[in-house]
Amino acid sequence: MHSFFHPIRDDGELLAAVKIGVTTESIHLDFKSDITQKRDGLLDVAVDVAAFANTWGGTLLFGIREDAREDGRRVAGQILGVDFERVRKKVTQAINNHVHPPSIGVACNVIGPLKPGVVLLAVNVSASERLVAAWDNGKHVLFPYRTNEGNAYMSPTEILERSSLSARAGEIKLRRAVERSGAKHTYASDGVRLESAFVTVVSSMLQVQNGAMANPTLRRQRPIVKLGALFPHEFRLDIIVTESLVDTMSLPYGLVQEAWYSEGSIRLILSRQLVRTAAFGWFVE
Repeated sequence: MHSFFHPIRDDGELLAAVKIGVTTESIHLDFKSDITQKRDGLLDVAVDVAAFANTWGGTLLFGIREDAREDGRRVAGQILGVDFERVRKKVTQAINNHVHPPSIGVACNVIGPLKPGVVLLAVNVSASERLVAAWDNGKHVLFPYRTNEGNAYMSPTEILERSSLSARAGEIKLRRAVERSGAKHTYASDGVRLESAFVTVVSSMLQVQNGAMANPTLRRQRPIVKLGALFPHEFRLDIIVTESLVDTMSLPYGLVQEAWYSEGSIRLILSRQLVRTAAFGWFVE
């Protein structure tokens, strides 16, 4: 099981998050020995920062060598340490020159000394409601995002789908509510699967209309709703109408107006009403 993103700001948080020789790079974590002196080194950092910002946040750890395992995954190798001020200035330069917009949530934290003279630089990047680009002085504009295997890049269609402020804001609100709920979750190649995330759809936005069920008692019964998964562009609700009837709906994040966790349930306010009829099943009204 993987955890949601938590910044690494001190020695204790480093020890809780990283075990040398064991911890792999992930959707929230990337290891760097140093910044190369080549010009591409700054662009590489910009891509990593933008990828974390466009996904769900993450930490670039400078001063840890990455080692490759037999299965191809990269793990935290030897702790090398870095010249904190030099690398911090390079990271700032990379963001100012190659990240748009540069005014995103980034905090640089010194970790250590872990042993005499050895410190790390943790670059903690918050998820951004705005889509963030990495660009090479106007020649190439990239929109990266993060996966457990490293960075990937959005297609033109994905860029259009994810450029909506309302969609990105809704995604972040829902993610934060899920994190606060403590719901059991696992990462799959296409998103996050949740096991026990109960949802209360606020303001009577969920209806089973007459004719949808043969039993009049069930027509008046409020369905049980669970949040089944968080995908890159949409989320899935599992709607338990009866024990033998479980429907699923995939909805765009743009429908999420508010999301929070309270009293054992994720509270969700949607901009549209969800309705079930016998003829059409569930749809957005």
